[in-house]
Amino acid sequence: NALLTQINQHNGNVYWVPTAFRTKEHRKIENAKAFFCIRADIDYGSIGHKKTSIHPNRETALDAIKSFPIKPSFIIDSGFGFHVYWLLDSRIELNTENIEFIESIQKGMHQALGGDSTHSIVQPFRVPGTRNFKDPNNVRIASIISAHPELRYSLDVFKEFYVEPIAKKKICHAAQSKQVLLIDDVDVPENLESVLND
Repeated sequence: NALLTQINQHNGNVYWVPTAFRTKEHRKIENAKAFFCIRADIDYGSIGHKKTSIHPNRETALDAIKSFPIKPSFIIDSGFGFHVYWLLDSRIELNTENIEFIESIQKGMHQALGGDSTHSIVQPFRVPGTRNFKDPNNVRIASIISAHPELRYSLDVFKEFYVEPIAKKKICHAAQSKQVLLIDDVDVPENLESVLND
């Protein structure tokens, strides 16, 4: 569509954050307002990653996701990995206590799936329909490969993956070079945003 065409003229990696914020000035945990979905970032191989994933190739990573006991609402092929979303059945208003709880659940899910260390609620994810430039000689398109928006879960379903937080929490912020689109700023392809906001 016209928006994706405009975004892709950027000629760079484009990200969004599937969390609602109080203002659009800062993508910081203290500015996070509401949470709509559990998410995970599952890499494979070594291309485009700081360290080699435990999943040697696309097939093993996708098998781990498909065999996970809780079926995802969306699976996004990010180009050199997968972004996985589990929609919640209700919007969660965020505060200091439940942010730590949610991030600890996401950390446990990453461990169970063999994902990377990305479990912050303000971590950016690649926008479906945009290009992945991690390997300039092999530019790939992020795309939705599985969509089941009818699958929505209570946060209680994920409690079994809770892990105790470390004493000192490291807050993840986007790199200066990343163009991050907040959830209210972009019409994500295949109505992903509208489903997350519903």
